[in-house]
Amino acid sequence: MYAYIVLAMPREYYEESYHYEQDAQGIDKRRFERFLGCLTARPGARYLDIGCGVGWTLSWAKTVGLQAFGIDFSYRALKLGHERVDRKHLFVQGDGMSLPFDDESFELISALGVVEHFPSPERGIAEIARVCRKGGEAVLVVPNSMGILGKARVYAGTEQPDEFRFSCQEWRAMIDRAGMSVVNIRKDYGPRILKDYQPLKILVRSLLKSTVFLPYYFTYQFIFCCRKDFC
Repeated sequence: MYAYIVLAMPREYYEESYHYEQDAQGIDKRRFERFLGCLTARPGARYLDIGCGVGWTLSWAKTVGLQAFGIDFSYRALKLGHERVDRKHLFVQGDGMSLPFDDESFELISALGVVEHFPSPERGIAEIARVCRKGGEAVLVVPNSMGILGKARVYAGTEQPDEFRFSCQEWRAMIDRAGMSVVNIRKDYGPRILKDYQPLKILVRSLLKSTVFLPYYFTYQFIFCCRKDFC
């Protein structure tokens, strides 16, 4: 099921052009397990995925006994998830910079490649901290402005219309200001090389994979494992 919330920042791109149909065919399980491995999955805990798309993370959450909720501002994404992934998922259509949930509503939160596309990433991170319970955990996957492929102008980011990239220190400072602590920082190994058969994209994904051999501050994306402070 899914609920409808009036959006503060509708974006036509995500209703008309984004590759949700491809997403609905399946996920890179190994990559998502690396993201979600940051979270301590306690059966019965309330979990929120911000920018859930078609809802594959919610399927993972159900397998480990979580109460799972997903929010995305794209009605098209939620409709596809309802039709092709799982009709029983609880989807909410809404704005990640103004989450329609009470303070401290969730023990576990994920935002996987999401907040960098908000008009204000810092506001999005503050919202994550607001709805996270004290002692709760969050995982954020975000792009690195100091990534070596970006600096070499080999990788200019995703095809999405808006994308902020910051250094590790800048992302960490936003998380700190929101009242959360960074427990661990991991490297994103990137999408499957043969996600599709477009030669140029295969080359770029191969190069992204190669950053795993570099120090983490040269990676193209960070995985921030965070905890909400008690004070």
